[in-house]
Amino acid sequence: MPDTSSPDFSMKVEEPSEFSTKELDEFAHLISTGGKVSMVGLPGRLRNAHLLATLRTIDAQLLAAAGLKHPEVAYRARVSRKSSVSIPCERYPLELGWVVVQPSAQGGKSLLLCSALIRSTPGQGVFATTGTENRRMQSTLGKLGFKRERKVWDSVEGDEQLCLFTLSR
Repeated sequence: MPDTSSPDFSMKVEEPSEFSTKELDEFAHLISTGGKVSMVGLPGRLRNAHLLATLRTIDAQLLAAAGLKHPEVAYRARVSRKSSVSIPCERYPLELGWVVVQPSAQGGKSLLLCSALIRSTPGQGVFATTGTENRRMQSTLGKLGFKRERKVWDSVEGDEQLCLFTLSR
């Protein structure tokens, strides 16, 4: 997929194999700053993703990142159990996640990245999880047509509660 540019930034939406090792390392570092994702095995999960998206300044500074993942079986089962919602691979093959925007760049960047990722997978269902207090991400998911499921559960990566969003297509 070609890069999308504006006067202020450039966006890249590609398969992980199209990202350099340096770019993947920067992506992982940005995710780590959010403190919401297990860093154990993250490099392998990044390389196994369906698509990754980044937003960079014109001078190549990473502003934001997001990904469409192939969630692991155990993770999918845990989210399904904790949310009390069935999320079978046949119906929801992908998970939208790893969405992090630098604090200095907030304001529409998650919607820009996530909409590009969702447009790249027409007809495929997608699920996402986010913190119940993360109003920005919940707004982004709502604008993309995701439905918030009712039940919440405690995160294993922090002291917050999570909720599930689903996009059926």
